[in-house]
Amino acid sequence: MSLNNLIVLTILFGLFVLSGYDHRTLYFLYPFLGALFLLYNNFKLKGHPTLLIRYFIPFCIIFCFQILLYFEGWFSVQGFLRYIVYLLLFIFIYNVDSLTLRLFIKLITILLFISIPYGFYVSQIQHSRFEFIFDHSNHLAYVCVLLTLYFLVLFKSTKAKKYAFIALIGIVILFSKSTGGLLTYSILIIYNIFGRNMGGVFKKLVIIVPTVFLLIVLMSLSDRFIQQLAFLEYYNFSFILERVEGHQAGGVGSGLWRIIHWLSILANFFNEHIIKILFGLGFDTMTRGHYHYSFMITDPHNDFVKIFVEIGIIGFIIFLYLYRKFILYIPKTYYFLIVTLVPMMLGNIIVNFPYMFVFTIIIVILLKEKYGQYSPSYTT
Repeated sequence: MSLNNLIVLTILFGLFVLSGYDHRTLYFLYPFLGALFLLYNNFKLKGHPTLLIRYFIPFCIIFCFQILLYFEGWFSVQGFLRYIVYLLLFIFIYNVDSLTLRLFIKLITILLFISIPYGFYVSQIQHSRFEFIFDHSNHLAYVCVLLTLYFLVLFKSTKAKKYAFIALIGIVILFSKSTGGLLTYSILIIYNIFGRNMGGVFKKLVIIVPTVFLLIVLMSLSDRFIQQLAFLEYYNFSFILERVEGHQAGGVGSGLWRIIHWLSILANFFNEHIIKILFGLGFDTMTRGHYHYSFMITDPHNDFVKIFVEIGIIGFIIFLYLYRKFILYIPKTYYFLIVTLVPMMLGNIIVNFPYMFVFTIIIVILLKEKYGQYSPSYTT
């Protein structure tokens, strides 16, 4: 490894650790280190980064419209800057060679595996949720989901080593006690089995049956998963409507709680002025510390609800259009649909800096190896 690559790898690892410990530091570090890297290397802004910049323009217009008509506060500016940071992050990583990016994935995977004994202690002895270096266990779980994706579609080694790594990642997700993370991981594994040509029904069954059995066993070991089963009787329309009207989402398990919370937010949103319904309440009005509605005690835990309310019907339509274009364009379409759609439905991955960090790296590796460095081979 050259000195340049070592410096870049160190920067990437440092940013990743900081993103897990306190994401607020990245508002300052990304632009600074990104500018440093661009000056240090032969930087070229073309190809996929230019496409991303182009697609970012409509959201800039919506943000300006919100600021001019109803300024919610400086927190909305900070919220909008988060996505500027993501844009800079993509440009920064896009100019890093694939070998360095793969080494980064290898490094964080090794550290994750080293932490497994401690994860067992936290999860099984202390009966708590394992967080690793992150400020929330869900952040760990969804990063692990992305690492699973990497080993399924990009890891170049023997099958035995690949699936051993994937199994170890599954153990870490289990220690995190993240229902959404475990669900996404399970769907990835099952899709990988059904999506591969294994030469006949019998061979598929030989792999599918033990895998499904293992996943059921893993879920049964998760106390959070078992808790969801205890509230199945409350999944009825009248009960949910009563809770929505009273803004009472708690005490019914995290699955049903989410549904009640989403519906409460949407019911209040559609009582807003038509301009706000069209263009949204403003960036970060659904983020902790800046909740627009007094009954909110936590985030929506659904990025589609968050995006819809923050940038309105017009912004949401644009987002869905671009999300569809991304899913159809990216290689391994269904894998990326799983690792984005399910976490976005159940969590807050668009404000999860570690997730966005690893996701960007995997996307860049795949784009470079599929299309080349500066040829997106894409028409709009």
